[in-house]
Amino acid sequence: MTGINSELPNILLLYQQFTQNCGRIEITASINAGKAYLRQERGYYIIEISAHDTKEEQTKSLIHELIHLHPSNQWYLGGMYHWNRENSTINQRINELEATIEYQTHHIYKTDLLTIKALENILDSDAITKQMR
Repeated sequence: MTGINSELPNILLLYQQFTQNCGRIEITASINAGKAYLRQERGYYIIEISAHDTKEEQTKSLIHELIHLHPSNQWYLGGMYHWNRENSTINQRINELEATIEYQTHHIYKTDLLTIKALENILDSDAITKQMR
């Protein structure tokens, strides 16, 4: 998945793999609007999405974070990039990855209405809503 014109990932397949690996989605008021995070806790991935966002923004955030789980993006999830952020090559690679993921997120959101509807249903039924901590 290199470059803006890369093949679009199958978001529902990524979600299925995410849940098979005991991943979960949390909608939480403790993070600011416009923010979402993919983190690991005890070896399991958790996608945290802001409760302050609209349903549209929450859906886009879910798409964005699921794309990070695509096998070609696994280098990004290992954490090594945090320690090497000063390295211009790694920094450039991260910026390119984020640009690609952002493009893919918007493209999927605008063109794949069945996936969007499925993700909205997932957010309504499967996401855990958390109050301020």
